[in-house]
Amino acid sequence: MAEKTQVIVTTAHQLTPEQEKLLKSKLAKKIGKNFELVKQVDKGVIGGIKLSVGNKVKDATIGGGIAELESQLKKATILSAIKLGQAQKQKIKQTLKKKYGELDYHFVVDPDIIGGIKLSIGFNEYDATIRTKLNKLKQHILEKL
Repeated sequence: MAEKTQVIVTTAHQLTPEQEKLLKSKLAKKIGKNFELVKQVDKGVIGGIKLSVGNKVKDATIGGGIAELESQLKKATILSAIKLGQAQKQKIKQTLKKKYGELDYHFVVDPDIIGGIKLSIGFNEYDATIRTKLNKLKQHILEKL
């Protein structure tokens, strides 16, 4: 007989019988019926549920959502048509640091943007690419026809 998969569920409060039944049903559909549900109550959890299966964790708590949002806000993705030089990268980093503080930078080359750069920082996006400018010009011309 195969060993049961251990699923650890962490919540702020004890699960009701209805919640436990629903959770077991959903888990059975996802991972099969050969699992053991281990319930943990952690008063530090703020709303939601946290599931651990092996080394995988799905944190659907409010705290987990906030942590995920915070991590996204600390990332800066810079798209350019060509590889930027160190001096260009440094200038971009210095400019962004003044406004956003410390960020995790990802420089990506995308020849499809033709020229210019596109910045994505958290939920903010700044598009100064030639492709976008050409598309806007095209739309403007088509609206005038």
